[in-house]
Amino acid sequence: MLQARDYGDVDDLRRMQRLVAQIWRKSEGPPVSHHVGDLPWRRFSISGREHEFPTRLWEENGAIVAWAWLTLPDELEVVIAPGRRAELLDDAVTWADARAGCAVKVDWLDADAELRTLLVERGFELLEEDVFYSHARTLATLPEPAVPAGFKLRHVQLPEDLEQRVRVHRASFGTAERPSRMTTESYAAAAAAWPYRPELDWVVEAPDGSFAASCLIWLDEENRVAELEPVGTDARYRRLGLASAACIAAMRAAHARRAETAIVMAVSDEARGLYRAIGFEEVGRYTWFARPFSG
Repeated sequence: MLQARDYGDVDDLRRMQRLVAQIWRKSEGPPVSHHVGDLPWRRFSISGREHEFPTRLWEENGAIVAWAWLTLPDELEVVIAPGRRAELLDDAVTWADARAGCAVKVDWLDADAELRTLLVERGFELLEEDVFYSHARTLATLPEPAVPAGFKLRHVQLPEDLEQRVRVHRASFGTAERPSRMTTESYAAAAAAWPYRPELDWVVEAPDGSFAASCLIWLDEENRVAELEPVGTDARYRRLGLASAACIAAMRAAHARRAETAIVMAVSDEARGLYRAIGFEEVGRYTWFARPFSG
């Protein structure tokens, strides 16, 4: 019997990941809007955010057949098992509208014709804003990564490198006006979740021993697809090709563990240019559908 309930703990997260992997397995390849690495990174990488993304699960015979992740106030991501979308999409949207107290936007990848049809039938319209670009590349042929003299590529060792790893992330993504909320505790929590592996978490070490750039890859072994999330460079070391080198090294490590494809999402022109320069091709757009709030 189908039952709905709120997210509970990391065991539920693992079951949500199983559904994502199942959808990858039944697809014809990228683009797919979610990856098993999205979930632990987003849930754990910043402490104290749990209230910002209420999550609902629909389960049947012990397996999750759908989940809805609402990033407040209004961004709804839905993952529903093949063949169940027409049945469960309305439940997910109704729950999210009630939880948000306003109309919600539903995430959509433009290769997903079925979801577009279902949303249009329900009065949703495409929003041409907040666009993410999905990229993919094969890992069959990867160049040797290169860094300037004095810099060194390596994967992290935890817990020894934890503080340095957090420091380079904060330096890459934070500003004086809006500092990163990453902490050693939150990074450790993400690293404790499946499928994190330190040997797929690559950094560029500067001549002074600090970390200058980083690329973390999450590997879905079942589907042999690796996701880059996140990639960053300390502002002091940009324009040296360090992020590109870290990405290539991380992808080579993933390929050595039987990954065949790498995917990444990008927003800015700068990020899109970086990924194209290392062999990625744009394969889709990820955006939103919305409709007026029904109350």
